[in-house]
Amino acid sequence: MAAASSSTIPQQKKYDVFISFRGADVRHNFLSHLNKALLDNLVNTFVDENLDRGEEISSSLLKTIEESCISIVIFSENYASSPWCLDELIKIIECSKTMEQMVLPVFYHVDPTIVQEVTGSFGDSLAKHKEEFKDSLHKVESWSQALKETGGMSGFVSHDIKNDSELIAKIVSWISEKVDLMFPSDPINDGLVGIDSRVKDFESLLGLEMADVRYVGIWGMAGIGKTTLAREVFNRIFYQFTIKCFVEDVRDNFHKCGPDGLRRLILSQALGRENSNVGMPIMLLSSIRRRLCREKILLVLDDVSDVREIELSIGKCAVFGPGSRIIITSRDQQLLKYMGAEIYKVKKLNDDEASQLFCFHAFRRDISTEEYMKLSKRAVEYAQGIPLALEVLGSNLYGRSVGEWEDELEKLKGTSDPKIHGILKLSYDGLSKDDKEIFLDIACFFKGQDRDYVEKMLDSPGSKIGISRLLDKSIISVIDNRVHMHDLLQQMGKDIICQEKQLGQRSRLWDPKDIYYLFTRAEGTEAIKGILLDMSKIKDLELTPNAFEKMYNLKFLKFYCSILHWNRVKLPEGLNFLPDELRLLHWYEYPLESVPWSSCAENLVEIGMVRSKLKQLWNGDQHLGNLKYVDLSYSKDLMSIPDLSTIPNLEVLRLSFCKSLIEIPLSIKYLSKLKQLYLRHCQSLCNLPSFLHLKNLEILSISGCSKIRVFPEVPCAIRDLDLEGTIVERVPLSIGYLPCLSNLALSSCTRLTSLPDSICNLKSLRHFSIYDSVNLLELPENLGNLESLRKLSVGKSGIKELPDSICNLKKLIFLSIEKCVNLHYLPENLGNLESLERLLANDSGIKELPESICNLKKLTCLSTARCENLQSLPENLGHLESLDELRAFGPGLKRLPHGICNVKELRFFNVGGCINLNELPECLGNLESLELLVVSHSGIKKLPSSVNQLSNLRSLHLGGCKGLMIPALTGLSHLFEVVLEFCGLLEFPNNICNLVSLRTLYIGGNDFESIPDTIKHLSNLIKLDLSHCKRLKYLPELPSLSMLYARNCTVLKSASSLFQLRSIKHLDFRDCLNLEDKIVDHLLASSWQRELLFCIPGREVPKWIKYQNNSGSRLSFPFSQPKRAEFTRFIYCAVFDPKVYHPFPGRGSLQIGFEGINESGHGQYHFCNYWKNHIRISSHASYLRSEHVFLWSSYARHSHFREKNMTLQFFSEEIISRVDSNKRRRSYSGIIKCGFHLE
Repeated sequence: MAAASSSTIPQQKKYDVFISFRGADVRHNFLSHLNKALLDNLVNTFVDENLDRGEEISSSLLKTIEESCISIVIFSENYASSPWCLDELIKIIECSKTMEQMVLPVFYHVDPTIVQEVTGSFGDSLAKHKEEFKDSLHKVESWSQALKETGGMSGFVSHDIKNDSELIAKIVSWISEKVDLMFPSDPINDGLVGIDSRVKDFESLLGLEMADVRYVGIWGMAGIGKTTLAREVFNRIFYQFTIKCFVEDVRDNFHKCGPDGLRRLILSQALGRENSNVGMPIMLLSSIRRRLCREKILLVLDDVSDVREIELSIGKCAVFGPGSRIIITSRDQQLLKYMGAEIYKVKKLNDDEASQLFCFHAFRRDISTEEYMKLSKRAVEYAQGIPLALEVLGSNLYGRSVGEWEDELEKLKGTSDPKIHGILKLSYDGLSKDDKEIFLDIACFFKGQDRDYVEKMLDSPGSKIGISRLLDKSIISVIDNRVHMHDLLQQMGKDIICQEKQLGQRSRLWDPKDIYYLFTRAEGTEAIKGILLDMSKIKDLELTPNAFEKMYNLKFLKFYCSILHWNRVKLPEGLNFLPDELRLLHWYEYPLESVPWSSCAENLVEIGMVRSKLKQLWNGDQHLGNLKYVDLSYSKDLMSIPDLSTIPNLEVLRLSFCKSLIEIPLSIKYLSKLKQLYLRHCQSLCNLPSFLHLKNLEILSISGCSKIRVFPEVPCAIRDLDLEGTIVERVPLSIGYLPCLSNLALSSCTRLTSLPDSICNLKSLRHFSIYDSVNLLELPENLGNLESLRKLSVGKSGIKELPDSICNLKKLIFLSIEKCVNLHYLPENLGNLESLERLLANDSGIKELPESICNLKKLTCLSTARCENLQSLPENLGHLESLDELRAFGPGLKRLPHGICNVKELRFFNVGGCINLNELPECLGNLESLELLVVSHSGIKKLPSSVNQLSNLRSLHLGGCKGLMIPALTGLSHLFEVVLEFCGLLEFPNNICNLVSLRTLYIGGNDFESIPDTIKHLSNLIKLDLSHCKRLKYLPELPSLSMLYARNCTVLKSASSLFQLRSIKHLDFRDCLNLEDKIVDHLLASSWQRELLFCIPGREVPKWIKYQNNSGSRLSFPFSQPKRAEFTRFIYCAVFDPKVYHPFPGRGSLQIGFEGINESGHGQYHFCNYWKNHIRISSHASYLRSEHVFLWSSYARHSHFREKNMTLQFFSEEIISRVDSNKRRRSYSGIIKCGFHLE
């Protein structure tokens, strides 16, 4: 077979195949069957039907050969007797050489050697031609040469293959494969984005090389691309089968035509028109059955929803020939399992694929403008990788204006596109009544929740199997045991509910506006089963005492806040009633001291009242047999818990940060099913009851219970025990009898002085932390017996040594000895920790590291920062073949081992602050993976020339290296950040301008007077920091920066290039008091066009700002809701005058911000917004030497602001750094003017 490069074959060829043959030998048998098989496989074939051929081949036929991609030459007994055939052959050979046409010889009842050697009948024919064409012997010689050449090609030989049908099948398969390679599909231009990887994954399940009969299922939600994938697979492999059939819309055809009609459709496609009348039940007649069981069949049944659609159409026990493949697409996984199919789950498109598919339909080309790009991202986010949604959205938006795009995308926030909704609803329509209810509950209330939790909340007959059925039908998915649902399916479910008559008659409510309207009009009815209210999105809502009286079927009630802490639901007259059917009661910041329990308590499964005003939960006569979850965290007024014996099925109890809680009742012993108990920071708790009776208790957290002195008695089932921040003085010997204990936290147990040896018997312990237990002086000798230990943190403890047995911890991956100032040496055999990945020794007293540390083949991070006693690192550090990060910054280190340059995986290398380190190894360039190099504030004066070999270097920090000689910095093509602050540079380094990938440059605090014009060539530069360049006089033309910092450039005057810089978002000219007025005026006047964070000398609020107060720090104004975008841009302005501001003693930083005041004047919106870049201050004065204008902006949901009138109180706030915490102090005196603007 003569091969050709498919890339060189013109794409405009008229025919796939030209067949050269001797008509008398093969026309009515072999050729006719071959031609039909090729046509059936969609191969465009030319067969010369002219039965009355002359001696001269026509020019049109020669042209036909040229217009074909492949030529098949059928050598039969009498082929060479025809001059016509031989002329065709010469033309075919010519095209194979000049046009790289493929040639496939077929030796039909002819031995290839007869053709190649021109003997036998071929020799006899050529002898006759010599007699006949005496005057044209050169022509006969050409024929002979063509026969020899073609006869030597590999092809198909009929003698080697059993029968004609098998020979034809092999020829067709070869031809189909070659044609596909010549004309490969273009997934992007065909709208089949991401199809190749999915086809490849699916074909691995098909096992086409195997001779078995195999069912393979394509499973996924509606619109995910099941049919598209099945069609593409079919098109790529159908030629390998003798019978192939793609049956679309099986579900629809079954319902429209019945099983007989569907059967006729399948058989007519598979076997031909003559069988289309096959009809009656089990109607696969014996002759058809016999044929099917002999044939290799490819059958695709698309969109099957019921097993009967298969069984009644092709039979329960359909028999197909060896190698057959039956592909079924379905939304029902259980159906595919029943059919015994291998199952392929169709994946969503990733972000890049989704963007490509959307743009294909929305633009038919690349995105043209930034506006369309932003809107496209919104559309892609909405579709979340579902091809159907991307196609529909893209097609709907094609050719429309930006405004039309915005309107269309805004509409989709509350409802689905009708076409998308219609297709997705097919999944819903196929569910039973009970399963529909489960689907709607998950869509409205339980998406993202733990599966076990959802099953318990629903807890109706069939809820577990119902969730399994939703899984099988790809309506939901379970990942890490959490129930997930695609946003489009969730929206479809909500759309279905919204079609349920009037608001009060809807079964489930979640829209804040609808719920607000319902309660204010008292329109609640028995139809309502669930309410999910985000209180941060409504105005204050006062409920009457009987607000829930008519909702006696209410099962799920959840009042929560998605942002901040806004409790908008008030009960000024109390609450008289809660529905009896209530299963979920979740009320954030519940405002009353008690709950009006009635018979509703019997059905409750969860009570969630975080930050409530409760003083008691219920009295002693309540029986809550179904209650499994209680969360009263942060209820600071809660003083006691009632008798717990009335809730025997409780599994989770959360009481963290209940600061007034003084005791846990002894009745807790009756909670035999309790699994999790959280008492974190219950600071009034002094004693705990015994927990030994809680046989199922797995998690106990009492961290921050600062009055707990006695280690609690816990059952054997405990897995997670957290006593961090308690004042326990001893750990009991019984600790060793907790076989399930996996996590033990004893950090900040400041009165703990020792650990019992029995702690080393905890064979399941994985994480052990005693960080900040400062009075713990030693660890048990047999610590190495903790055979499962993965993480050990003994930092900031009083230990002086690690026991040698620690080296036996074969599974240890993390070891922290940070701030162990009394620990000077590590065990010599530390290198035996074969699994260790991270070793943190920062701020410790370590004097040297053992050489064996170099045997830690899995170590990825070694950190010895600020170890003042550590002067060197082991010489063989280069043996750490997995080391990714080395942090050795601090004053102690004096030299680096040369072997460090052999650490090929090292990406982060930090020796900043090593003032005694004077040089780096010359072979530093061998660190081929290095991305970050930090030598700031070290003694380094010169970088080795090999630094230019660090081709992967991303960030280079050289700040504070006085007198540093900067090399040429060539070859650093990936370097995007350079830090050269306070290096004493008298001139701006010209070679910096050669770093074409540079995005961030810190070069402030130097003494150069100008910047070279070549800086404009840094086209990727986004951030430039020139702060404290006190000799810099002007700024040249700059690249398109987003951030420019030039604070305290005291002689900077000219910056005219800023007139052209529309890309600037962050601009800081603090204390640039000589800056030309026209520059200041221009920046303030144009700042409204930008997403901004500005600080610039000045004393006036820009004129374009709508609301202004020119004599104070408080601003009130009317607020109206924007009609268009969900997110609104707010712009804030404050003028700060240091002359009327007195800093707080101490060192720290200053920030400018505001708080929102509500209409009553006393409450706050509970949010603040800051000008984010802090101003450093000293104990004497701020850096600011005159008035400054601060401008900043933010985006927020306008739905968060419900008041008709807004008041903003601007302030300055100092943050004073302390050893243990930061102290804040607010002042309103420094703000002399303020403003607010709404776009």
